[in-house]
Amino acid sequence: MLSRFTRSLSISCSCSNLFKVVLGAAFGITALIWTTETILPSLVQVTYAEEVEKAVKKTAKEKISGELNDVTPPPDELVKLYGKLWDKAGLSEVESEFVEVFTTDLLDPVVIGTTHCREGASLGFPRYMMWTTPEEIDLNTLRVKPCWNYFFKGFRIPEDASAEDLEELKKNLLLTNEEREFIVTLALRKANSYQSWFRIPIPGFMILFNYSLGAIINQKLNLFSQPKYMRLGIQALVWYICMVALILLHNHLKFNGERLPLPDVIRTSGEAEAAIEYFNKLINRNMILRKILGPDSHHYFQEDGEIVPSFYELGDLFTNQKMILFIQDIKERLLIIEAKRRELEENAGK
Repeated sequence: MLSRFTRSLSISCSCSNLFKVVLGAAFGITALIWTTETILPSLVQVTYAEEVEKAVKKTAKEKISGELNDVTPPPDELVKLYGKLWDKAGLSEVESEFVEVFTTDLLDPVVIGTTHCREGASLGFPRYMMWTTPEEIDLNTLRVKPCWNYFFKGFRIPEDASAEDLEELKKNLLLTNEEREFIVTLALRKANSYQSWFRIPIPGFMILFNYSLGAIINQKLNLFSQPKYMRLGIQALVWYICMVALILLHNHLKFNGERLPLPDVIRTSGEAEAAIEYFNKLINRNMILRKILGPDSHHYFQEDGEIVPSFYELGDLFTNQKMILFIQDIKERLLIIEAKRRELEENAGK
């Protein structure tokens, strides 16, 4: 009897200590994500910013304080578009002051933070997206970096690439005015959402949920009296279920973050056509880059022109082709609305 009581007390004490560790880990991860999303977006921005070649590296303190003269400044075209489009994206004059634009070394735009916090949001755009004329295209300085990786600085366009492939690449890199306005407006709209706030508590909550679910199963099945392999197997299953739930929740939030702003950004059939053409260019760009860069790029670019998703992403949800189909639905609705509007105007004029 005494030994059983002693064993129960020991288990209770160990569970209490484990709960403190789990609680500390949950709050620690939540605090870290909250800090990077709302307090230090400028520091996060530096990890995505395009660096000036042969520039003197800055210390962490200098980066936090905003001394970023070692990174490529935003192009004049980007600054002009930001000043022109913040109102169209639904930002108030006050909210527009909480947005910073910069040049990213990634192949596609990136949105950091939100306008609904003290430090605001940072919007990064690759330099090539702000080229406005064929004369500005400079493939010698172009760095192809499909995703963020601290140890990977990106591909360079090989010197022996065929002239035909290079011309095709240039054609798909150069965006029209309408396409540039679409992507900048879309990024501004994303920055003006609460997606960052929704993402902050999820990992910490799932850690607590995993612990709570495991504790309940331990009590219900009396697992502490069962063989160790049985306890480990059941807890591994609980952990797996929680990880799948976390991944599904992450993808659901990302899916909403990608799709929900589109109807607010695309208001005419012409804007829908520009958006479709933009995503078509991304597909063609990726296909020609895969061809030019060779087998080393196959880890990043798929044959169908999509970028290889991360292991935690449900890639089929976020393909450029799916975005095109979604925008085509928007375009069809807009065409019906525009036709009805013209009909009403014609009837009113009679």
